[in-house]
Amino acid sequence: FSIDLRTGKLRGEPIEKIQARIAGIANQAVQQYLGQAPVRALLDAGPAPLRERLQALVAADPALTDIGVAAVAVRLTNLTPTSELERALQTPTFEALQQKADEATFQRRALAVEKERAIAENELANKTELARREKLLIAEEAENARNRATGAAEAQQIEAGAEAERIRAIEGAKAEAERQHIAIYRDLPPAILLGLAAQQLAGKLDKIEHVNVTPDLLATVLGEFRKAPAVIEGR
Repeated sequence: FSIDLRTGKLRGEPIEKIQARIAGIANQAVQQYLGQAPVRALLDAGPAPLRERLQALVAADPALTDIGVAAVAVRLTNLTPTSELERALQTPTFEALQQKADEATFQRRALAVEKERAIAENELANKTELARREKLLIAEEAENARNRATGAAEAQQIEAGAEAERIRAIEGAKAEAERQHIAIYRDLPPAILLGLAAQQLAGKLDKIEHVNVTPDLLATVLGEFRKAPAVIEGR
């Protein structure tokens, strides 16, 4: 700190020397501090312990005391890691962020899969319920069809039985009438039967062109007619 008496200027560069000496003390102290603990622990502790240690070391360093310099405060600036350390420090952070992003993506995908599964299960349940209802409907329709078929068959059977009974009654009545009709004509003389037959035949014929009466036929008819009154009287 000497001064040239003729010019009044400093004879050296005391400020640069003081800065170099303080920088050397500080660098040595910082290196010792950083080497005593892992980087993660130093980062978690923050800058306060380093600043306190530097302030204590600079204040007690005899190299500064000998030249009349006293450190009253320490301020830390430009605390930056090297590129390698920065990448090493950023890697866990990036990995943690990436892991969180992956977890979020996985959760979104899992949620989407769960929703799709729920939708598929709901669709399957709906299809199963529809199939069950359709099966019940088909069974009910089949039962109704069987009941209708059974009812129709029973009705047809009853109707057929009634028709058969009606036909039997009609045929029985016709047979009875025919028997009575035959019974009426059974005991009549042949001459009367012949006359009745001729009368019925004449009623059905519109016109008779020719009638051939042979002597034998005439004699037979006359003979029968002669017998007829006696038969009728005898009756």
